[in-house]
Amino acid sequence: MAMAQIYMKTEKAAIAKSLRIPNTIYEVTNCNPNHVLLKVLTKNMIMWSKIVPDDEYVLSHIPEMISKMTNASFAELEDLYRNTQNLENIDYSGIALIYYNSIAGAIMALGLKYSGTGDEKVKLLILKYIALVFKVKTITSNFVSDKSQQGQLDLYNYFNILCVCTLSLSIVMAGTSDVECLK
Repeated sequence: MAMAQIYMKTEKAAIAKSLRIPNTIYEVTNCNPNHVLLKVLTKNMIMWSKIVPDDEYVLSHIPEMISKMTNASFAELEDLYRNTQNLENIDYSGIALIYYNSIAGAIMALGLKYSGTGDEKVKLLILKYIALVFKVKTITSNFVSDKSQQGQLDLYNYFNILCVCTLSLSIVMAGTSDVECLK
């Protein structure tokens, strides 16, 4: 976050590019998924003019490998990684955390850029992703490499991501008394 404040709105692509989000199995295994949200937010604070309220913008922050692994079936994953990875050792919960934290970071950046504007397009986009987070299944165990838990989040991270998205919505809609958002 210090980098975000130092380079805020400078559009320095080299600095923003240095904030890499894990995109390999090894990086996923050795990262703190909660830092992904901060990296995405920091990158967007630097590249301020690139923040636009559309799906393409939000989804562009999800690394390709993470997106593939979150949206693919196990049969597809086995075809893709049969020769290079042991699928039993993949941290499926960590992959889901990176996926949803990337989305939450992009949503938070939207909230900050459009704060207090009441922009209807931004509101609808954030509500769409809040609905997406509502549909996520949660887990109660700590055994995260179980295939059956692909795309699921533990309750702490689930509520953290949901709260970031709802906070972003409230920042955009501050002062509008919008009934839909209050609900």
